Amino acid sequence: MKKVLNTVLMFCLILVMATNVTNASTDINKRAMIVIENVKDGQTLTLVSDHGEILYKEEITQTGKYVKNFDLASLPKGKYQFELEKDFEILVIPVTVMNDQVLLETDKETTIYKPAIRVKDDVVYVSKLSLDHEPMTVKFYYEDSMQTNNFDLIFSEKLSNEDVLDRAYKLSKKEKGNYRIVISSGDRTFTKNIKI
Repeated sequence: MKKVLNTVLMFCLILVMATNVTNASTDINKRAMIVIENVKDGQTLTLVSDHGEILYKEEITQTGKYVKNFDLASLPKGKYQFELEKDFEILVIPVTVMNDQVLLETDKETTIYKPAIRVKDDVVYVSKLSLDHEPMTVKFYYEDSMQTNNFDLIFSEKLSNEDVLDRAYKLSKKEKGNYRIVISSGDRTFTKNIKI
């Protein structure tokens, strides 16, 4: 009797373990492990839908190697991307969520180079690495001193067909105040407010 009871208990235990292994493999397939070398404290990792909606955002609080498992089981099937925003670039890692698994497409990883904007006295220096020759539009707005947060377009220029898009813009010393610089390239827009 004791032997029969032990056999039944062993069979139940094996059945429970087999069920847990099946669920675990499904969970593993609906998870994405992100491993990124050389992250820095203050960089930002986001998960973005194909509509541009930010679904997750985390400020990196360490320097070195970043490793994290993300449970994406609650997301509907579709295209997403993890984005690591660094000082001068954005690392984009595409993710596809399917019915029963998540495909982390590291082979399609891309880098978007952000424009660098520097101001020295009344000169604004704008540069951007553009290895894919993606056009860049630079717009300058000046804040109307009579109305707060009312910016008027004062200059616009489209740059293209260069590996490095590099310009210096001299602002009028007579027009001291608040300026907004808006730079668009591809589907990205970068904004910087300055005061001279």
